[in-house]
Amino acid sequence: MNDDDEESEELLNREKKPPSFWEFSYYQSLFDVTTKEVLDRVLWSALPRLGSGSTYLENHIKPNPDLYGPVWVGVTLIVTTSVSSNVANYLESVGETKHFWHTDYTRVSFASSAILLYIFLVPLILWAGLKYRSIETRFTLIETLCLYGYSLSIYVPISILWAVHLTWLRWTLMIFGALMSGIVLISSLWPSLRGETRKMAVITISLVLLMHALLALGFVVYFFHEAHVDPTSPSVSSPSAPAVVPSSVPSNLSHVVTRMSIVNGTNFTSSTNSTHRI
Repeated sequence: MNDDDEESEELLNREKKPPSFWEFSYYQSLFDVTTKEVLDRVLWSALPRLGSGSTYLENHIKPNPDLYGPVWVGVTLIVTTSVSSNVANYLESVGETKHFWHTDYTRVSFASSAILLYIFLVPLILWAGLKYRSIETRFTLIETLCLYGYSLSIYVPISILWAVHLTWLRWTLMIFGALMSGIVLISSLWPSLRGETRKMAVITISLVLLMHALLALGFVVYFFHEAHVDPTSPSVSSPSAPAVVPSSVPSNLSHVVTRMSIVNGTNFTSSTNSTHRI
């Protein structure tokens, strides 16, 4: 065996090092996921399977955690929530004769902040808190981010249905979405909390459920609770009352005021028929 063969064999037998956090290949691997994997994770994130002996995290995320799905779900939810909210506001304003309806673009920024912070900041705090307490978690930070991102998948179709102006339907969909995705979330996190004291485990789970419920509640209360009508908008049904030209205006100037009012679109009428001369 020559030296070249020995070197080749040594290179093949050498264990391949995982990419560093600072290398581009590390982040490239987080988006290396197939369409089938993403669709399966989206589907089963809203369908809890209790009593199966394994969790959603172990069955669908651990083989290959990704950030493509969470980012896609987050951006899609931002768009559907903002658009549906404005559509709902418009439908509720149909027939309203007091104020003009206008698109509220601030909802896009608010939805972006709330959803992206929930997907990336909340799991980071949870994972860091468990590490700080020296709890042996069964999931990494990337797996936690992936879990939280996919847990919002159920709200994408729900946010579209929220445009329907039925209060009972909106609250029913909110409870249903929070319950289904919350069960998947808790069942995936609970096995890692068994090493914690019962009190701390209950507190952790309660905080996770509270944050999940507050996000769902915020969707309904802020975006779909009622039509947001700008009280400063001009009235549609009540035209401006004709302005009155003071009687002290000389008659040889009144026609100038009248002509200016026609140009400006204002209807001025004289309050007196008397003739004044300078």
